[in-house]
Amino acid sequence: MLGYRTVLNADYTDANREKILRVLKQWTTKRKRFPSLPVEGTVTNKNGARLSATSFSVEGSSGMRWELVEEWEDPGWQSIVSTTGIAVTHITIIMSNGRLWLWVDIEPPTLTLVDREGKQREEVQYTGTPGFVSELLAAVEMRDGRAEPMSGFQIIPSASYVDELVSVLEDETRLGAVFVTAPPQHVSVDSWKQQSDDRSYAMQGLGFGYVLSAEALREFNSRATLGHSVPSGGMRTFVPGADLSSAEDSFNHRLMHPSTLRDTDDRRIRRILRNAQIERLRTIRLPAELREADYEFLRKRRMQPFDVLHEGTTTETAHAGDRPDAGALAAEIEDLRRRLSEAEELALEAMDDITRLKSERDEAIEEAELNRMEAEDSYLRYSEQARQVDKLNARNEHLQRELASVGAAAAAWSHGEEHEESRPATFAELLQRLGDLHSDGTLPGVRFSGIRDDTIELDEHSGLGQAAVEKVWDALLTFSAYSTMRAESKFDQSLSHYVKDGSHGGYLSIGRIVWSEGEQVSNPGAFRRQRIFPVDKKVDPSGTLFMPAHLRISNLKGVAPRLYFEDTYSAVGYVTVGYIGSHLDNTLTS
Repeated sequence: MLGYRTVLNADYTDANREKILRVLKQWTTKRKRFPSLPVEGTVTNKNGARLSATSFSVEGSSGMRWELVEEWEDPGWQSIVSTTGIAVTHITIIMSNGRLWLWVDIEPPTLTLVDREGKQREEVQYTGTPGFVSELLAAVEMRDGRAEPMSGFQIIPSASYVDELVSVLEDETRLGAVFVTAPPQHVSVDSWKQQSDDRSYAMQGLGFGYVLSAEALREFNSRATLGHSVPSGGMRTFVPGADLSSAEDSFNHRLMHPSTLRDTDDRRIRRILRNAQIERLRTIRLPAELREADYEFLRKRRMQPFDVLHEGTTTETAHAGDRPDAGALAAEIEDLRRRLSEAEELALEAMDDITRLKSERDEAIEEAELNRMEAEDSYLRYSEQARQVDKLNARNEHLQRELASVGAAAAAWSHGEEHEESRPATFAELLQRLGDLHSDGTLPGVRFSGIRDDTIELDEHSGLGQAAVEKVWDALLTFSAYSTMRAESKFDQSLSHYVKDGSHGGYLSIGRIVWSEGEQVSNPGAFRRQRIFPVDKKVDPSGTLFMPAHLRISNLKGVAPRLYFEDTYSAVGYVTVGYIGSHLDNTLTS
């Protein structure tokens, strides 16, 4: 699994090429203790690490690639059960169309560790920015589209510099993310820059950061009025090709809420920013120059066995005349050559097919991502419309009651303003507003009994988008409305009837609820144990309960978060939410 990726480019000059090779040579010989930086073939060092090199040259393009395979030390955490130990670093330099490309990937060891709940899980070992990347950026002026690699957050001191920032945000050729932030009140720009640098020190080569002064923030937000604005104390991550004139586009650029930056330790912030960016870079479509070069490297690697066979047939031909059966042997060698040529053609055709299929796969991934974003945008638009309808219904109901009692129609409109809803922007904020098992939050009739860290972890997955938070909030509003109507004797059936019926007039904005689990999950065993969550002892004397009912928040690969709950109103007067987090194990994940 990828643990680091950077893709940058510079002007293709002999001087730039030599500077890069010089830095790589110094890193491999001085830091990694290899005897040399190979051009072709493999060298080893005293620790047993291997450094392999290959190159290609075709019309208009050439490239060099090194693969470093080495063993990394165990990070030493007590919770680590095992580690694969092996890390692979790929360093690629491409010269094409007047540009010099640097492409670095690191696949670190995979760790098996025990989490806070005693469950084993796998994650890749943390890798910082490789030392040679920092040295290369200091030696060669490299860029990602219009942006220069981040060695620290840059301060935008005044409104006159906002144009340049906007041009970077709108650049569709950029691959890395841009982080735009502004200090909270009573914090200086310099202090906030220092804090932002500390939170992103391992991001060099991955993205770019800017801190807006008060003047620059006012100017930027005046131009980003359709959802792209940055609040004081918050940070927005802009992916390539931002369109500040489109409200729908704003959903693509995640906001880290001021409360998250305020209440979350810097270590977790670093993890959120870094993991989200690496996941983005892992899945994006690389520039054509790199895809074509990657094919040439693959082709050369796959064709190496044929080169060896050609050498063998050439040697045999040279000595064939010395044998008594020279004629028959020559014919046999010629037949082998013909078969070899046919095999080469078939291999090349197969590689062409692989390249075509990879291209089709990449296009399918892009289309699926567009469909996902469109679905998310549609949900957010629907949510906003639903909120307006709910507000109007609340005003109307209150107006009817007031008119019937005192005839004061004006009270209905003031009530509507009191119900102006502020919705959470992050899962961390959502939890702040959700009551726990022993106390009420801002949502009457709903309490959370689960592990808060499981929910907060969802903020680390930028691919979920704001719609995931919206869906969970809508579910909680529905549970709250159900409990309220039960308490007011306006509804006397179960939560499942409330959700499925809809004729009761209460809040209802969710679907996709699965009310039971399959037999293999429900039967005693590890799957069932994962779905047993705390409840009040009035619900069950053991203080725990198996909760099969759940809401599918998203099907994002690798996360697929779920919300598990139980209708406990009859026992305690509220709905218990036992879990909000990544997909639990089942027969398909084990």
